[in-house]
Amino acid sequence: MLISRGIDLKKIYILIFLFIIANTGNVYAGSTIYDVWGYDASSDVYYQKALEFEKTYPDLIKVNILDKTLNERPVYEIILTENVQNITDQSYIDKTNISVEGGLHSRETYNTFYIFKWIEDHCLDYYDNDYSNKYDSKALLQKCIFSLVPLSNPDGFDLFKLGMKSIADQTLKSYLEKYTSESQIMSQLKANARLVDLNRNFEDIYYNKQSQRWINQKDKLTYAVTNAIPHVNYYKGEYQGSEKETQILQDYYLSRNFRVYISFHSRGQVIYYDNIYLKNKEYDNKALEYAKTANKYSGYNVITSTNESLSSYGYASNFVANNTLKPFITIETTSAKSFPIDLSHYNKTCFIH
Repeated sequence: MLISRGIDLKKIYILIFLFIIANTGNVYAGSTIYDVWGYDASSDVYYQKALEFEKTYPDLIKVNILDKTLNERPVYEIILTENVQNITDQSYIDKTNISVEGGLHSRETYNTFYIFKWIEDHCLDYYDNDYSNKYDSKALLQKCIFSLVPLSNPDGFDLFKLGMKSIADQTLKSYLEKYTSESQIMSQLKANARLVDLNRNFEDIYYNKQSQRWINQKDKLTYAVTNAIPHVNYYKGEYQGSEKETQILQDYYLSRNFRVYISFHSRGQVIYYDNIYLKNKEYDNKALEYAKTANKYSGYNVITSTNESLSSYGYASNFVANNTLKPFITIETTSAKSFPIDLSHYNKTCFIH
């Protein structure tokens, strides 16, 4: 466990969720994100914006490429904290470390925009405390290190927005043409460029206290909705961890001693938190604390998994819980029921957060 060093962790948790869920105000005011979040903005536009942030706020932001996808798109983290250039191993003990990820499902394009928006908001507020009266970014960034992966599936993100022309590799393009069509991709795609739903592709092996043995979920569970071959949605892949993006995230999730993991998705304005397979009340209760705090500031309903037989394996949340026993909450940010997400949600939902 991290050492608190006298920090009031309850207050930190509240600050964290103020940071993540609080109303960011008018999307236009003082923001440069408005210039890039138009619907056609590609993964490269966002990556260039990350590099621009690093230049503009060198004491707060550092960008690290974790690895690249099959289509040679970077999967990167944005580290956000005070005095970021002087982070040491000791910093990860002295400060509270938070993992934030978005963009796992291709068609849920809102969350990459939103993560960039609140990064910029809190950089602006750090230097000008009058920018927002809802939070104190300076106090937060003195006590916390945020590691943000704003776009974990850039190939899928580009495919959904821009179609086949976003794929440079001819072999990969031929693979896509074998299994699907441009119209399907640009209206339904959840998967990556190999048509694997990444949130069914994580290693999912947990220790069962009752039987005192390791259990692989893939041998135990079936899906209520599934596809047996590569598809725009619901295909789990050839084996657990088969995809480059999954491998990158698995390594990233275990790379540091994070206090809590947060993943943004874009359907339903609800919060998921528990892991019913672990049957670990301590884990569920701690995750519920975070979920309730997020509920307090967002108004989103907290959802529990109640039917084990209908639950799926291979989730990122399962991987993290199985390997770290650290809370992982999933926040569904928009009320959109269809895709592409209408641009009206970009303004409307920003006012909520």
